[in-house]
Amino acid sequence: MKDAAAFWARGGKDDGAAAVSDLAAFGIDIGDAEGWVDIADSEPQKFEVYQENWKALLVFLSMATQWRWTGGMTSRREGLEYGAFPIAFEAVGIKKKNRRDIIVDVQSMERASLAVWNNPNKVSE
Repeated sequence: MKDAAAFWARGGKDDGAAAVSDLAAFGIDIGDAEGWVDIADSEPQKFEVYQENWKALLVFLSMATQWRWTGGMTSRREGLEYGAFPIAFEAVGIKKKNRRDIIVDVQSMERASLAVWNNPNKVSE
């Protein structure tokens, strides 16, 4: 789920981490590998989501307008507005008994998205 959220936060772009890792496995210097990996594709890519994660992804995406921002000149996202979860659950059709698990998954996705936005030069793990 974290990978799906980071992928979404990058605008549907691969961060190149897998390619860099593969090159490093063959003994290529990490710095050289990062320079060789082209992640500036103009077309969004596809990302596979397992069926068991689909509803959590739908809730996460339905919360796309619910990000809290810090103030000031260096304003940045700081997290989701959790008060909007009930509306997202209703919109996606999440039963009350399943909401706790969905929140845990969405929080994981929230952290992954924030890592991309707040550390744009870091290759995700």
